[in-house]
Amino acid sequence: LRYEYASTMVDGNSYEAALGTVVGWMEAVRVAIHQQQQPVQFVLSRPPTHHAMRSKGTGGCLLNGCALAAMYALDELDKMENNDDSIVAILDIDAHHGNGIADMIQFNPRLKYCSIHDKTRSSAFVVAEDESSEGDNISEIRTSRENDVGPLGNILNIELNKGTTWEKGYKDALVNKAVPFLKGESGGKNGGGRMPDIILVAAGFDALKADVTSSIDLIPSDFSLIGDVLQKEFGNRIAFGLEGGYTWQTGELGDAVLNLTRPWHGKNA
Repeated sequence: LRYEYASTMVDGNSYEAALGTVVGWMEAVRVAIHQQQQPVQFVLSRPPTHHAMRSKGTGGCLLNGCALAAMYALDELDKMENNDDSIVAILDIDAHHGNGIADMIQFNPRLKYCSIHDKTRSSAFVVAEDESSEGDNISEIRTSRENDVGPLGNILNIELNKGTTWEKGYKDALVNKAVPFLKGESGGKNGGGRMPDIILVAAGFDALKADVTSSIDLIPSDFSLIGDVLQKEFGNRIAFGLEGGYTWQTGELGDAVLNLTRPWHGKNA
């Protein structure tokens, strides 16, 4: 399998910034596990993390804060429950496949990962994906394709067509595919298990129609609907972190971030 990645630029401040993002993710997880009476935490930090793999950074991501926080969550939950059977789930709503998260969690049966992403293979981050590969689930390099469930079956890829809206495809993908998988209700190789002890949301906002980096057509208010589903299904043991999303000039990115977390913070948030 061959991937070609666009160049990831760094400078003298990049490592410190990336490390700060990892720390933010871990703190959000700590609050979700130990202080559920506190407001749900959203890590508003850059650089993003979900393209960073075990051995290299890609797609503008240097360290994988989300995946590292998931591993930290397992340790914290195991200590708190005095056992080693905790489950951590990750939902990635960035419009691009989180190849780095998939790479890092694929061999851990207590971690599961669902990515809802643009079906278009080429993007500003992944320049090309070798179409000759069938995604046999054995290679360590994970693809964005729906038939790639990973060697342990703990990955679910949901591909969205160009022009997908909330009512035209996204709601179905989240409610009828992603949530049952994350809750261990969907059956099959990549659906077994039980309700996770915590869910981490890799919250990308490049699925907004105004964002030119994807072909998905969500609007800021749709993220309130996504939040409503997640709050209903998973409650307060949840942590969010910013991934992609590049429409800050028009204010849509900020609106979408607020809308996603509004179910936990009230209408006046």
